[in-house]
Amino acid sequence: MVFGMFSDGDIIGKSPALQEVLAAADKMATSHARVLVTGETGTGKELLARRLHAGSPRKSGPFIAINCAALPAPLLESELFGHVKGAFTAAHRTHEGLIAAAAGGTLFLDEIADMPAPLQAKLLRFIENGTFRKVGSTEEERADVRVIAATHGDLKSAAAAGAFRVDLYYRLSVLTLEMPPLRARKEDIPQLAEHFLRRYSVAEGKDFAEIAPEAAARLSAYPWPGNIRELQNALHKIVVLHAGVTLTAAMAESVLPQNARVVGENIITLGAASEASVRPLWQVQKDAIETAIRLCGGNIPRAAALLRVSPSTLYRRRGVGSTDSEDISIS
Repeated sequence: MVFGMFSDGDIIGKSPALQEVLAAADKMATSHARVLVTGETGTGKELLARRLHAGSPRKSGPFIAINCAALPAPLLESELFGHVKGAFTAAHRTHEGLIAAAAGGTLFLDEIADMPAPLQAKLLRFIENGTFRKVGSTEEERADVRVIAATHGDLKSAAAAGAFRVDLYYRLSVLTLEMPPLRARKEDIPQLAEHFLRRYSVAEGKDFAEIAPEAAARLSAYPWPGNIRELQNALHKIVVLHAGVTLTAAMAESVLPQNARVVGENIITLGAASEASVRPLWQVQKDAIETAIRLCGGNIPRAAALLRVSPSTLYRRRGVGSTDSEDISIS
């Protein structure tokens, strides 16, 4: 079965969880207000920031991104605000920082929670009045920049605990968006997997063009704690280590962790689970049914065959909720 790829501004997926975020982002894009994007690592926060920029009145201006956790404090300060010649030993020439480079556009500050406290104060001053000073300079400069920040942690809690400036948190979070984890948008996994499969097939000179329904079901059942980045790496690995036109269930299982065991259409992770991670059986069954029906294009008899139950059982069980105790008997 070949899945059609849905791509919306480089953010792939049509799940309700994702579409709700994208709809909110499109409303926020036309504003000049600052946005704080939250979400687990690997969920695509920078892509969402780029979408905000592309839909804004600043879209013709630059989009400048920097990871605040990737640089030591002195270098981060210089990269953001710039420095003048002679400001420090290695400052052989004046350097325009990223704030100046982003003038008229958007500055994306990823992993903002890792910004050192002294730089938080300088950033706050810039956000409040639009002015800044290069390192080693006494001259005030001005730049018209929309700031979008992102973090994988709880910035509000960090501010309440004194680990982040409270005033800066409120300046950054005028508007907020949260990118859902991949486990909350399982419907998008086959589409994302096909996108990465075709990308890496071309890059590696392979012939992969489709994903078998059983393989898609196995990929969709895994929770992907590393989110889209983990899925992307898994598809790259499959393309490198295997050959063919169709990605099979065996290939999909080959990239799942060794402590993940496939049971029917579900994946149970062994050794890393806790009582809190156990889902009600009715929910597991209902998710398996919906996944099978989706992968079969709405064909209930075919989905029933994959699940090894009768079509009448699927019709009955699709409406099962937490108060039901009926079970599916799978042969």
